[in-house]
Amino acid sequence: MNEHAPLPVTAPSLPKGGGAIQSIGKGSSPVGAHGTASYEIALPISPGRGFAPPLTLSYLSSLGNGVFGIGWGLSLPSVTRRTSKGVPAYTEDDEFVGPSEVAWLAERDSQDVIAATYIDHYNGLDLGTRYTVTQYFSRIESHFDRIEHWSSQDDKAGFWLVHGADGSLHLFGKHLSARRTDPQDTSRVGEWLLEESLNAHGEHILYQYKTDTTAQRYLSQVSYGNFKADPHLYGWTADRLANAQWHFELLFDYGERTTAYTEKPSYEGQQWQARGDAFSSFAYGFELRTERLCRQVLMFHRFPEELGAVPVLIRRLLLDYRQTPPGYPLLSAAHDQAFGEGEAAESRPPVEFSYSAFQLAPEPLAWRRFQDMPGLNDGHAYQLVDLYGEGLPGMLHRTDNGWHYREPVRASTQGDDVTYGPWRTLPHIPRPTRPHRCTRP
Repeated sequence: MNEHAPLPVTAPSLPKGGGAIQSIGKGSSPVGAHGTASYEIALPISPGRGFAPPLTLSYLSSLGNGVFGIGWGLSLPSVTRRTSKGVPAYTEDDEFVGPSEVAWLAERDSQDVIAATYIDHYNGLDLGTRYTVTQYFSRIESHFDRIEHWSSQDDKAGFWLVHGADGSLHLFGKHLSARRTDPQDTSRVGEWLLEESLNAHGEHILYQYKTDTTAQRYLSQVSYGNFKADPHLYGWTADRLANAQWHFELLFDYGERTTAYTEKPSYEGQQWQARGDAFSSFAYGFELRTERLCRQVLMFHRFPEELGAVPVLIRRLLLDYRQTPPGYPLLSAAHDQAFGEGEAAESRPPVEFSYSAFQLAPEPLAWRRFQDMPGLNDGHAYQLVDLYGEGLPGMLHRTDNGWHYREPVRASTQGDDVTYGPWRTLPHIPRPTRPHRCTRP
């Protein structure tokens, strides 16, 4: 019996037609039921050995201001305390929300007490600390991951470890630099940011953050393509983390380097710049102030034997912003540039964005008299019904002689005003028990 699969052979084929110039934009998604528009821009991420950071720059019209301006954000996973029901109490009764925005619930015993185990070794590695580990379950199970919260005597807030169903590990907020926490009390953690990912083949992705004067954290560098495979997380100990070596480094620049279109940025940065429209959020019960604006994303390669000891810039995503009259930044263009041995860059056509202007035109009157209609006050002879499924309700009136309907009509002013057509007697009597709508006469 042959237990080996046949060797696949790829037949030669001619290249497909089409232009060689491609856009860095991944395209827009259709506007859904919520009326929000979306768009994605690919970051200059080298594929490496197939285990690369799954990051994209995304636009959502309902999103507020952020590190990339109004409406734009980074698809960076995190674990947060739920704030939609109020400010967290920072107790075990708080609800935690995972990267998929589904609540996580702690495992409890028959006495409704949170269950816990104690671990000081992981997969044969001595951790040097005794941890209290609590398992959590997703309220809506879809990925079948094992979710654990780890805490110790010296770190009550702890961190999160997610065991993926595919054998991967994801570490959230192991160190203080990867937590959005109260500056006055570091045990009050509002958000644990993704710090490291490890797949079943020993390949790692490390996420590093820059701290600000407040609780805010900014993604500054993503390293992947480790020199040697390692089955253990680098984040377990400081020594392992310091000795890690990487082939690929993705840098997020907040004004530390040149942003001139014809100049090549360096690896080392200077003092970062403050944005002119700094804003704050108090959803976690403490100030989370955003003072930086991402100017560009840089892809560096580090191959000492082939390229030398200094990291080499390969690609750059340069971001241009336009200031609105109130001073808010709007992303106006994204430039994708590639660099070779020299200083000159090769550029693709930019992706440019324009935004609909908002014209505030308040109505002079806040109240208008509704047109008088018979039967409106008897409570029985009329109904507000969208009889033809047009998205607006009309007036359905019942008399002894039959049923009458005034159809909603958009006003001639081309605005949002709605008027009603003349009364028309319906040829068929509406039956509320019938599942289908009434048809037009």
